[in-house]
Amino acid sequence: MLINANNEEFQFKYYRSSNFNFLDEYFLYIGISENKFDWLSPIEELTSGFISNLKFKGSRVGDLVANEIQRLPQRDEFLLYKLGINLTKEVNVYSFIDFFYEIDLLLIETKDYKIYRDINNHNIKLKTGLNFNFNEDLSFSLSGSLYKNNLFGFEDISFNQRSEHHFYSSFGSLNASLKYLF
Repeated sequence: MLINANNEEFQFKYYRSSNFNFLDEYFLYIGISENKFDWLSPIEELTSGFISNLKFKGSRVGDLVANEIQRLPQRDEFLLYKLGINLTKEVNVYSFIDFFYEIDLLLIETKDYKIYRDINNHNIKLKTGLNFNFNEDLSFSLSGSLYKNNLFGFEDISFNQRSEHHFYSSFGSLNASLKYLF
C-alpha cells in the first residue's frame, strides 16, 4: 500500500505576558488545519469479480475487503478547526537551572471528516522540565510531555480513520534538546 498525505495549518495567535505568580505568559490561538490523504492499493480490486464472491470464515471476501477500505484514510479533504490557549511559566531553582511548565488546552471541530467510530473534540497537553543555562550561548533542556488524547490536534498528519481509535489513549514523550547560539 502506498499512502500520500499532506497537512497545512493556518493560525492566528494573540500573545500576552502575565503578572500572576503561576503564569509568565499565555497565548490564545485559532487555527484551521487542512488534511489530504490519498492511497493506492491492489486490495481495492478484491471488492468485485470472482475473488470477491469467495467465502473466508463465513464471510464474502468482497465484504471483508470493503470493511477494511472504510478504515483507510479518506481520500476527500477534511478540515480541523481549532481553538486553544497555552499557559507557560518558568521558575529559577538554582543559579543556572530553571523549572518550566506549559499547559495547552485545545478544542477541535471537524468538517467533512468521515468518522469511522467516534472521536474526541478536545485535547490537553502538559509539558514540564528543566532548562540548564550554562552561558548565554549554550543551554540544555530535559522535559516530558503528556497528552490526554494522544496527538489529536497537535500532529494532524497522524489522525485519520485508520488511527482514530488510538486518540482515546494518553500519550507521552521524553524530550532532550541542546541549544547553541553562534
